[in-house]
Amino acid sequence: MKLNLANPATGCQKMIDLEDDKKLGIFMEKRLAAEVEADALGDEFKGYVLKIMGGQDKQGFPMKQGVLTKDRVRLMLSKGEQCCRGYGMRKGERYRKSVRGCIIGHNISVLHCIIVKKGPEELPGLTDKSIPRRLGPKRASKLRKLFNLTKDGIPRRLGPKRASKLRKLFNLTDKSIPRRLGPKRASKLAASGGQCDSSQILQPLLVRPRHYRPHINNKVNSPNPHSHQILSTDLQDDVRKFVIRREVPSKEEGGKPRDSKAPKIQRLVTPVTLQRKRARMGIKKTRQIKAKVEAAEYAKMLAVRSKEAKEKKMDKIS
Repeated sequence: MKLNLANPATGCQKMIDLEDDKKLGIFMEKRLAAEVEADALGDEFKGYVLKIMGGQDKQGFPMKQGVLTKDRVRLMLSKGEQCCRGYGMRKGERYRKSVRGCIIGHNISVLHCIIVKKGPEELPGLTDKSIPRRLGPKRASKLRKLFNLTKDGIPRRLGPKRASKLRKLFNLTDKSIPRRLGPKRASKLAASGGQCDSSQILQPLLVRPRHYRPHINNKVNSPNPHSHQILSTDLQDDVRKFVIRREVPSKEEGGKPRDSKAPKIQRLVTPVTLQRKRARMGIKKTRQIKAKVEAAEYAKMLAVRSKEAKEKKMDKIS
């Protein structure tokens, strides 16, 4: 059996081959989402606790949570359910899919686990290094959540979960992330691209302009007289100044980066979007008024014609 270990704290992943039945015994008869003490895997795993997240059998069929068996079964699954990606499926359509139960047996070939609790010793390739996230968030609400900005730009208190997320995103070595992250420090953090530790973030820093490029502007610490105009430190701060840019590598080996890219912010409310919304609402209101006027004219015309018909009928009778 192969054991695929992942460390969410560092972003590292490692595959281990297990052939000893004694080492495999700690996983047998366990279910998905169960936590297992990994002392039996070796001395380096002493004190580690692993959580079982999933697995595949020898034929490649995945394990499904909630199927309380070791065997393989065929279930009717719809699009979006676990073990059913649903490419090309229509709304309401279901397929009969083969899945393995959530109880671990000898038919499992690969088991996916994550490290829940770290032991005293370091595991090479898992806990001794950290891999930062390559891309940052795109959605405006997630950018505000990461840098603790409200919709009007006022910074909020930084909780432990968000602080750990910032450390993982920018590969920070120190854990002294400030409890309150203002626009200046957040801009410094975003412009650095993970090349600074949190001790530099804690210092009172100069604000870098939004169009700052580390490979173009070599004077990193030189004061910029226009920086306060581009990145204002008002409470009404713009979420677009907190977008995380990434450098585009050069085509030549060992060359300088060509440029840097930033994602287009999704669900961003700007004056243009508000103007377009007002235009849509204006067109909608105009249509409603027009429909009411036309309905009133039509009712008036019907009343006149019905009155004329009654008069003609009365003339014939008389």
